[in-house]
Amino acid sequence: DTGRCRTGTATETVDSDDKNIWSLLPIIGVLFHTSAMWIDDEKWIRRISLGGNPFWFTYNMIYGAYGASVGEVLSCISIITAMWRYDRKKKTEKITADKTEESKIG
Repeated sequence: DTGRCRTGTATETVDSDDKNIWSLLPIIGVLFHTSAMWIDDEKWIRRISLGGNPFWFTYNMIYGAYGASVGEVLSCISIITAMWRYDRKKKTEKITADKTEESKIG
């Protein structure tokens, strides 16, 4: 016996005295996600939200919350898909608009 209690539940598969570096991961993840909700620009909301996912994914894997880890992967895929569809589309529309404007001037 090492003097540490192991409960075996999904949220506590690591030692019960989890005052360690891993307990900072969800705090950092929440900071990313919460700060993204205060931004008006959709492009930046996606970018900042994506920044919180690796912290939550790592934390969930360490503590055995595999369902939550799958949720983080799906969230990541969703955000990347939105970035591909919408952010790239807006960039393409801007380039097309700039070329149209140049042809009117020139």
